[in-house]
Amino acid sequence: GPPVLVDFPRRCHPGAAADAGDIAAGRLGKPIAATLTYSGGAAHSAIHMLDLFHTWWGAGWTPTPGGRAGDVALVTLRGGRDALTASFVDVAAVRYYVWEMHVWCERGKVELSHSPEILELSGLDGHPLYTSFQVLTQRARFQMEHEPVLPRLMETLAGAIADPDAARALLRREIESQMFSAEVLRCLETSESFEGRAR
Repeated sequence: GPPVLVDFPRRCHPGAAADAGDIAAGRLGKPIAATLTYSGGAAHSAIHMLDLFHTWWGAGWTPTPGGRAGDVALVTLRGGRDALTASFVDVAAVRYYVWEMHVWCERGKVELSHSPEILELSGLDGHPLYTSFQVLTQRARFQMEHEPVLPRLMETLAGAIADPDAARALLRREIESQMFSAEVLRCLETSESFEGRAR
C-alpha cells in the first residue's frame, strides 16, 4: 500500500534534462570513457552516477568486470556496437568527501563535480594556439544545489498518476535503471584484482 520512491533527485534537475537533450540530438556522439570517483561506497554513492548515465544514454548497456587495482575497479559497458571502459574510484571517506562523474564522448564531455555540485557540458572547438588540435570547451554550466527538485519530482509523479501510459513508462524506466545499476554493482563486487591475475 505505501508509496515508495527512490531518491535520485539529480535526474529531475533542468541541467540533467538539458544534457539529455544534447545527447539525444547526437551533439556529443557516443560515450567513449568514464571516471566515477566517490566516497561512501559504490552502493551508496556511485549508484547516483549510474542513474544519471542511464538517464542520459538509456537502456541496453551490458556491464562486464574488467579488473581491480586497490580502490580502482574497471567495468566495460557495451551497448550494441558501442563500448566504453569506466573506472570506479572509491576514495575512503575518512580522507575527504568526493563525488565526481566525468564522461568523455566522441565530441564532448559531461562532468558533474565540485562542491557545491556543478554540471558542465563541453563540446569541441579548435585550439586557440595549435590549429590542428580540437579541445573541450564549456558549452553549458548548471548549479546543482538549491534547485527545487522535489516539486519537479512531484510534477512528474502527478503526470504519471493522471496518465496510465506515463505511469507505465516511468515504472519501466525505473526498473531498467535499477537493473542496470545492480548489474554494475555486481561487477564492482566481483572484479578480480590485477595482482591476482598476474599470479
